[in-house]
Amino acid sequence: MDNDPGEGPVLHMHPYPETWVVRSGRAEFVIGDERFEVGPGDIGVTPAGVPHKFANLGPGRQDIVCIHATGMMEQVDLE
Repeated sequence: MDNDPGEGPVLHMHPYPETWVVRSGRAEFVIGDERFEVGPGDIGVTPAGVPHKFANLGPGRQDIVCIHATGMMEQVDLE
C-alpha cells in the first residue's frame, strides 16, 4: 500500500490473519477495539476475522506491505 496523507483502506476483515510491515511513513491502525500509531520498521499481525483499517497520518506518503498468506485474497468491507 502506497498512500497519500489521509488515505487507507476502509474497515474490513479477512478469514485469515494479515501481516503488515511499515516501510516508511506513519499510520494510525484500528484493529478490533484498539487504535494505535505505527511507523517505519513496525510489524504486526491482524488475527483472522478481526475488523481493521489504517490511514496515513502524513505528512508524506506511506509504504506498508500487507501480506495475505493465502492463495486468493478474501476481504469483507465493513464501511
